[in-house]
Amino acid sequence: MFSAERWAWAFINAGSFDDVNTGEDGLVALKAMVSAFQGIPGRVSGTCSAAQAEGMIRSALEGVQSRGAELACRTVVLLIRKGFFTHSDALIREIERILEDKKGILRVILESAVPMEPDFQATLERRLQQKTRSRKIRLITQLAPELLGGYRLRIGSESLDCSLRLQLQELAVHLQAAPGGTGTAGGFSW
Repeated sequence: MFSAERWAWAFINAGSFDDVNTGEDGLVALKAMVSAFQGIPGRVSGTCSAAQAEGMIRSALEGVQSRGAELACRTVVLLIRKGFFTHSDALIREIERILEDKKGILRVILESAVPMEPDFQATLERRLQQKTRSRKIRLITQLAPELLGGYRLRIGSESLDCSLRLQLQELAVHLQAAPGGTGTAGGFSW
């Protein structure tokens, strides 16, 4: 079973990254290698063996002296060997999260039914930075049409839901719980 968090910590600890910049170098190399291998037919089906993958990577890295690149090479080979290469994107996201935590960057996911205006995003970032006292905010925007309108913020395990969908669900519960009510309003049954 693949655990992105365990693999990410192994990547960071194996690199003995005493500073975040070295870790970021390894992450950049890992992203480049994963991207290159995603374009190779058969990379997951087994026609591209771990030995072939390592050979291709080593020839591409010939002359490059970097702890990050070496670790990225070993990681890609191990992902292929263990049959976990399909999880490489999850691993990269988790490494990014850990490195951002180390740098004091707060990752915030903003989900909305429609794209949010840049002014709203900038204001939201400033207010979050003031409220959380984080050095920097990394705002990741995602479209979630099921919200119908409004937005939902996710910060770590916390969530702030200001969506139209939630408001409609709460209204339905309130109407059903109305004293003496039958759960209907305006001819609609809730």
